[in-house]
Amino acid sequence: MTLRDLLAAHENRSVPKNAVVITFDDGYADFADLAFPILEEEKVPATLFVTTGFVNGDIWLWPDQIKYAIENAVVRSLDVPELNQKLNFEKEPHRCWNAIADFCITVPNDRKLKFINELFYRLEVTKPNVVPDQFRPLSWAKIKSMVEKGLDVGSHSISHPILTQLSDDELAREIRESREMLRDEINMEVDIFCYPNGGKDDFDRRVQNCITHSGYRYAVSAFPDKAPISDELCINRYPVGPKLDMFEKNVFGFSYLAMMT
Repeated sequence: MTLRDLLAAHENRSVPKNAVVITFDDGYADFADLAFPILEEEKVPATLFVTTGFVNGDIWLWPDQIKYAIENAVVRSLDVPELNQKLNFEKEPHRCWNAIADFCITVPNDRKLKFINELFYRLEVTKPNVVPDQFRPLSWAKIKSMVEKGLDVGSHSISHPILTQLSDDELAREIRESREMLRDEINMEVDIFCYPNGGKDDFDRRVQNCITHSGYRYAVSAFPDKAPISDELCINRYPVGPKLDMFEKNVFGFSYLAMMT
């Protein structure tokens, strides 16, 4: 069932036994290319959380910018004083991405974007003016066509920042205007928000207050909990994980059982 249907059933105390909700974040084009045809064929409903500035063509997501810079680096190793370490982009690209992304999560949004632009310069990589094809977003027309076929949609902010790092004005814009853009582009009144990154430190009471004041009823995180829908502003989710065995543990309930012990 869609997340919207689950929440309605929860309010009516009529959640079906073994109910499952599948969600997707961001709005990459491969959702329509790969995932949605399978969901449609198998008649499996889903909810997509859209980063509206990304789909609108205004930005490309900052984690992808880091990945592109690393993959196309002319300079293969670099001392990064902000991280207090030397990174070898040729031998350890994944570790380099993790180190840089972890740093970016901890700093204000403007500093993060400045650092990423400087990273392109340091690695002698020309930053594309348009999103590279490997990171391309969905179009509004494609999202609208999938909504007409039953896809549920929620907001995932405008630019996928770490919300706790924003000023009050920046925070309000990311949360409020993303909802307004979804209403204007796909004619849907969205009342579910998905926290960018979604970790326990990526939202707080100030962020949650802004969410409710902007017209949302619910918000979802990206970490599991024993009671996943006990807090309407922190609905918990299980990540798929990078490996099949982790996905299987989540699907068959082993991760849940581990939390209960």
